[in-house]
Amino acid sequence: MKNIDEYITNLLKQDISEPTGYENAIRTALKSKKYHKYKYSKIISIAASIIIVTTGIVYGKDIINGMKNLFNDSNGLTKAIDNNYIAEPNIDYIDSNNTKVKVENFLMDDFNLNFVFDINLDNTIDTNSVERVNLPDLLITDEDNNILYCENETTLEEYCKNNNISDYLNSEKYINSGSNWYVKSKDEETNTIKLVYNFYSSSYPKSKKIYVSFNQIKFTKKDNSEAKEFALKGTWNINLDVPEKFYNREAEVYSVKSCSNPNINITEALLYDTGFRIKFNTTVDPIYEETDSEEIKNEKYDKFSEWYMKELNEWRDLTYDDYVMNEKGEKFYPLNSSIEDSETEYLPNGEFTYMQTFDLTKYDNNSNNITVYVKINLPDYKEEVKIELERKES
Repeated sequence: MKNIDEYITNLLKQDISEPTGYENAIRTALKSKKYHKYKYSKIISIAASIIIVTTGIVYGKDIINGMKNLFNDSNGLTKAIDNNYIAEPNIDYIDSNNTKVKVENFLMDDFNLNFVFDINLDNTIDTNSVERVNLPDLLITDEDNNILYCENETTLEEYCKNNNISDYLNSEKYINSGSNWYVKSKDEETNTIKLVYNFYSSSYPKSKKIYVSFNQIKFTKKDNSEAKEFALKGTWNINLDVPEKFYNREAEVYSVKSCSNPNINITEALLYDTGFRIKFNTTVDPIYEETDSEEIKNEKYDKFSEWYMKELNEWRDLTYDDYVMNEKGEKFYPLNSSIEDSETEYLPNGEFTYMQTFDLTKYDNNSNNITVYVKINLPDYKEEVKIELERKES
């Protein structure tokens, strides 16, 4: 374990050259999840570096490619949007300090919350010179005072105080969202910036109202090849009505027809507007025995850690080559668009859990019967798992 701990620590000390939005997505994920000593997962690729996180995956380069799409690099979200699973609120700009802001469109499901902000600046700011934009004190809540997103501690504490929410970190009201953002486009003629914000969580509520507020817009621009930051202060409060297709969303349930390994327990198989998620658990060989001495435990775990680092360097994880196939023989692959999309946990006692989200959606035909393929990859245990599922009748 020591090797992996040191690897993460050293990488976090390194300079990250990606835009700040992507750095935030990675660093927020690392600090917002409880670090489990024996929890492993997929990997994040940042330039040539690898950072191990405790839940799911984000590929830095893939997020950059996601600029080609509306929200992240997610086939699931793209399919949903193509089928009108998106909201375009008919609202006016909120004008503060000669800066107008509105939400151009947004999307919400169990795991994703996405916005495109339209920011119209006055003529004192040259839009073309702006490279990055973010909203450092952004607060997103709903009609039940659920905190859908806030990373500014002062803003969060003030909101909780005003709404009688105590111990918010352990409160059901606080949704532990990760985030990334980027400038989607700039229009020099209208002096307008389109800013995309992507949020992701293990479970969003079925909100009917969303309230977006912030008092600062932070800009980074180049001036004679030197990056300079400045901020606009104001008061921007945006109220959104959530469409029924979002708050009445329901997943389609699949049951197990067969599994190649009878010791695998499938606990969830659900099809959403934006993806298909499966979870299972099983028991494999332990890393060490509880009766082993502490010295033997450490030796066995160090040996496992060395093996695991070698696998990561060769782009293999505890599971790999995952995909789903429908009745027509079409294959669907892991989304890999946020840290909430996948999780693999291997405990020293041999307990093994797996969760993955694929780009199969409600909008894909020929999916009454689907098959999931997963390769489990452990030092002394290799298995190709095949799980046949069928959709339950509504």
